Formats: sequence, C-alpha cells, structure tokens
Amino acid sequence: MAVAVAVGSISAFPTPAEALTITQAPPARTQVSVIDTSTGVMTNSLGDLSGASLSLAKLYLGYAVLAAGDPADAPAVAQMIRTSDDAIADRLDRKYPGAIVWTIRRYQLRHTTAGATWGWGNTSVNDVARFVAAIQHDPIARPLIDAMAQATPIAADGYPQDYGTATIPGTWATKFGWDDDGRINASVSIGPDFVVAARTAGSKEQLTNDLASLGALPGNAHTLPGHQRPRTRTVTPQAQQTAQAPAFGSAQAYAPFERVDPTVVQARLHCLPPGSSHIPAAAINIGLLVNLLPQCTPTPQQAPAQVAPPAAYPPITDADRVFIRTDLPGSLRLAPPEQRPWALHQQGLPVPPGPRSF
Repeated sequence: MAVAVAVGSISAFPTPAEALTITQAPPARTQVSVIDTSTGVMTNSLGDLSGASLSLAKLYLGYAVLAAGDPADAPAVAQMIRTSDDAIADRLDRKYPGAIVWTIRRYQLRHTTAGATWGWGNTSVNDVARFVAAIQHDPIARPLIDAMAQATPIAADGYPQDYGTATIPGTWATKFGWDDDGRINASVSIGPDFVVAARTAGSKEQLTNDLASLGALPGNAHTLPGHQRPRTRTVTPQAQQTAQAPAFGSAQAYAPFERVDPTVVQARLHCLPPGSSHIPAAAINIGLLVNLLPQCTPTPQQAPAQVAPPAAYPPITDADRVFIRTDLPGSLRLAPPEQRPWALHQQGLPVPPGPRSF
C-alpha cells in the first residue's frame, strides 16, 4: 500500500487508502513527478521542465539495447544500471548510436533529447516517470528493472547511491543520476503502486530533503541488504518529524558571476507574476542576474499519466535493430575522441545539441 504525507500538516498517519502523491510541492529548484500506477493519475511539480538527463539516460539506452540489440549485451546493461558505469554506457552508446533516439520516439518522450552522446542529453521528470511506469512490467525490461532493484550502495565512480526517491518508504528499485561535480542530482524509483522521479539543481542531500513531503528520510536507502521487492510503504514517526524540517521556498543566492544551471533559471521564470516580461533562459547564466528573479513554491499539477501497457507498442522488427545501430546527424558518438562533447567542453568550445528526437 502507499500513503501520502503533507509537510506542515501532519497530525496522524494517513489511511492505507491514500496513494503517494504531491500534497505540497518542493522549492522550484527541484522537479518531481509521481504516477499512481493503480489509477494512472500523475501528480507533478514542474514535471515537464527539461534539464540534464544525467545517468537516467542509461535507462533509455539500456532498454533499447535489451529490445533490439545483441542479447550478449544484456549483462552489460544490467551492470551499467546497477553500478551506473559510465564506461559501459560509453561502449554501448558507440555500438548503438541510435538507441536513445529510438527509445524517445517509441515512448513519445516529448521533453527528452538524446544529446551528442548519451551523457549530454536532456529529459524531464515526467518523461522519466512515464517511461519507467510503461516498462516496469515489460518482459524485455526485466534485466533493467532487476538491476535497479540491485543498485549498489556505491557507484562505479565512487558516488553514493543512497538518496532522493530511494529514501521514500516502499521504494524497491531505483536509478540514480548526478553530474560530475555533484551539483545536479536525480533519481527515479518504483514502489508497490507508484513510480516517482525527481531532479534538483543542488546536492543529493538537497534532493532528499526537498522530497520530505513524500516521506523521504535521509539514511533510509539500503537499510536492508539491497532493495527488496515489494516493501509495504509505511511512514515512521521519525520520517514524519524529518518531513517538517526543510524550509520550503527559502532563498538561495549565487555568487555574482557564478554559472547557474539552466533548470534553475527556468524554474524561477515560473515564479514570475503573470504578465511579467519574459527573460530567455539562455540569456541568464550568471548568479548576479539569477538573484534578481523571484523564488516560489510551485503548485502541484495533476493529469492522466497516459501510460500504455507493453502490448500497446509494436513488436520489435529488423528496422528497429538497424535504427539503434545507426549514427544520426548531430551525433558525436562515433567521432574521434578529441571531437566528442567532453573534449569540446574542456576546450571551451560549444557542444552540439545532438540528433533530432522527432
């Protein structure tokens, strides 16, 4: 069963009939999407905001490989998801350069782009939640879901996998994502009757704290030997107490010439009063200007999740197998090392946006 907890209004344990939902949105720096898989209703806060896909893109890559790639690569997909191994992702991304675009098109992920390589794309938490909800009972995806359920406490690069949605009671399978300096963190988890995805422009601890209204509790992940399926979702008095701690909507200031993640800018633009002058997000990249924009706590939105069952999707064909192996215009997956995104970034050169997804 699943329950809901509201920050600032906790007086007793919620009844078992209540499903996990967003009763109070986190600060605009954090996007969150919850799908009640028993009803098909999605609740989200800034859920369509597109930002760095981080290692959540490995889910898109891995599914395509399982669906239309070489069966011998299935163990590599599982290892990539379980330990968030970038080296495996690099290898699979080069072998299947069209894989992420294929997944985006198959599942109509309208706020997701593939990027020039797997680590340079964008996605939204709504897209991530819809995708995971769509594949969680798909036999093709079983190795991927099992790997999420066996996520290692420490990733291949040494980063802890113990935060965000994984600390929400009842979750039993999680994929984590972070940028190289840990300034953007994300995760997506499966519970007994929900899927929840979230991303923050901040630390992994910030992501966990910003999800306190969903019962997230620091230190709650991996309290058992690995994730176990399924766990009944319960909220302890300790979780209730912790859920009241964060000061939602508190100001966050940046150094005058600090670079600021574009999702922070876009989130603050949502806080502008109706009729305010539009400020292009691309034009705001220093802290001095971002500090001039207001902050607010968004209002949660609710809508049908529109998740189709696995049988609704067409069977995999030879055309799919060819497509995921095809390098598309705008991709740098097969480019020489010195022309790939990270090398361009280190030289201060622009990184192409990648192939068109639709």
